[in-house]
Amino acid sequence: MSHCGQLRDIGTTMGYTLLSFIAGNLCEILENANTDAKSNIESIICHLDALLLARQPQYRDMRPEQLPELTGGLRRVAEFIRLAPDDV
Repeated sequence: MSHCGQLRDIGTTMGYTLLSFIAGNLCEILENANTDAKSNIESIICHLDALLLARQPQYRDMRPEQLPELTGGLRRVAEFIRLAPDDV
């Protein structure tokens, strides 16, 4: 969790706002995750894949609003985890 927070915090400072956005969403998922829910693992993997995408040269300098489908999907995943009941 601490590495995720560090990425979120330093990303914008270094000019990597997309990386910061993805890491922030991942932090939110990790903070709100129900440890028994299988969907949490899938959500985490989805965000890790997005982080790998954000490090690619063609995406590295992009802002979240330049990739509305990606960022919108990641927001929905984080919202689902935040609102999901503990017994899911």
